[in-house]
Amino acid sequence: MRSPLSQREVKFLREMRVARLATASKECEPHVVPVFFVYQSGVLWTTAGSKTRKLKNLRENDKVSVVIDEYVREPPRERGVLLRGRAEIFSDGKDYEKGIDTLTRKYQGYDPRESPPSEGTPRVIMVTTTRVVRWGFGED
Repeated sequence: MRSPLSQREVKFLREMRVARLATASKECEPHVVPVFFVYQSGVLWTTAGSKTRKLKNLRENDKVSVVIDEYVREPPRERGVLLRGRAEIFSDGKDYEKGIDTLTRKYQGYDPRESPPSEGTPRVIMVTTTRVVRWGFGED
């Protein structure tokens, strides 16, 4: 899948360190949490522990939104990207390994497989982008 983002927007996503992932339960109760992430060609990779609220929500409802944004004081500007899509959960296999590999390359010293036991076994989440909203990038 070709990325629906401009080169400047993709560069911005490569440089940003934290995104906010929004999920909702089957009762439509929202839940938003900060996550490490990697964006590649229309797909966002992240992780969650098997006992976390976000994974419970994703099992009930695969629709997600992810916001990556920043505010700079001097000169004042806001820019960001909102990705909407559908999430798939992987506990092993090729896509699991790809997700782990892409995240550990971006976040050196981070290994989601070393998560606290209270979060449960790590799972890889692959979000396939269905809609993109962006602001603050101007004309490309």
